[in-house]
Amino acid sequence: MNKVVEKHRINPNIFNHFSSYSKKEDNLFQVHFSRFDSFQRLINHYSPTSNKQEKIIKRNLAFIRLVNILPKKVDLDIYVNRTKFHSNLSYKESTPYLTLPSGIHLVEIFKTNDQSKPIHTEQITLLAEQNYTIAIGQNLDQISLFSYFDNHSLPQGEAKIRFINLSPNSPNLDFAVKAGEGDVVFPNVPYKKASEYLLISPMTVNLEIRLAGTKMVIFPLYKSKYKENIVYDLISVGYLEENPKFEVITLI
Repeated sequence: MNKVVEKHRINPNIFNHFSSYSKKEDNLFQVHFSRFDSFQRLINHYSPTSNKQEKIIKRNLAFIRLVNILPKKVDLDIYVNRTKFHSNLSYKESTPYLTLPSGIHLVEIFKTNDQSKPIHTEQITLLAEQNYTIAIGQNLDQISLFSYFDNHSLPQGEAKIRFINLSPNSPNLDFAVKAGEGDVVFPNVPYKKASEYLLISPMTVNLEIRLAGTKMVIFPLYKSKYKENIVYDLISVGYLEENPKFEVITLI
């Protein structure tokens, strides 16, 4: 697992000076998660719980979201440690952030409504108080779990973006502002790799996915809108010149 290093700001010419960055570090805050269902159930199960006990429980938890990018386009049931964790996860869909205790876990992936045999089994290790995006995808005709650390710290009033290349047959890709309007934002991103994060001011901007080092547009992302106080993961999925087709999905 490659830990993503946060990048506070790169050359402002990338967005033709559309962005502005405040250096007031005391404005940093954690983006609110709207659904920590598992954690709330855990707290309720042991209630009444003191604030100190609640903090201890939370310190032992990791927060994960799963996204189905299997090009076979099958719905999935996910089991963790032999217990159903999430059901009916469709292609390109993601779960909300859910909680698990830190440590090692057995993950089993089944086709929905077919528990006869898992189509993939893998152990994952989760660190306490860390956020993860885990993509269920294809690697050389074999299902794999691709795991990424998520960093949701963000200066108030700003947005943050990251690009993850999970298109199995794609070459290295450039994530760029439309030619003539700006520069390459994330250059030369290979398959399975995530870019660094980039802080931006809220904006609407014309973006493109290009063949690395060229002006060849693989997928346009024109009029992409980024709102304040949100962290965006843009993930390429599908195949170039095959089905399911190449596209970019957005997780927030």
